[in-house]
Amino acid sequence: MIDRTWTADDEPLWKTVHRRVIIALVVGATWVLCGIVLAAGACVTALAHSGYMPETWPPIWMGALGLVVVELEAHVGLRLSGVPNFYDGRSRSLTPSVRGTAG
Repeated sequence: MIDRTWTADDEPLWKTVHRRVIIALVVGATWVLCGIVLAAGACVTALAHSGYMPETWPPIWMGALGLVVVELEAHVGLRLSGVPNFYDGRSRSLTPSVRGTAG
C-alpha cells in the first residue's frame, strides 16, 4: 500500500506560488465579507435592543478591517506555537494527499 503525503517538491514553484496567492485572496475575501456581515449584524442588534435610530451608521468597512486584524493576530499566535496556519501553507485542508494501493 502506498501512502504518500503531497509535498511542495511534487510540482513546479510557479504552481505552488499561484495556489498560495489564490488561497490568500479567497481567505482574505472571506474574512472581509464575514467582518461586514458581523458589523451589520451588530448595528441591527443594537438598534433592536435600544430602539434608537442614529443619524449615521458607523462605517461597515471598520468591521471588515477589525475581523481581518483579529484573524491575522490569531494566525500569528498559531505560527509562533508551530501549528499549521495561514502564513506557512501547511494547513491540512489545503494540501492534497496522494493515496493508492500497490497491487
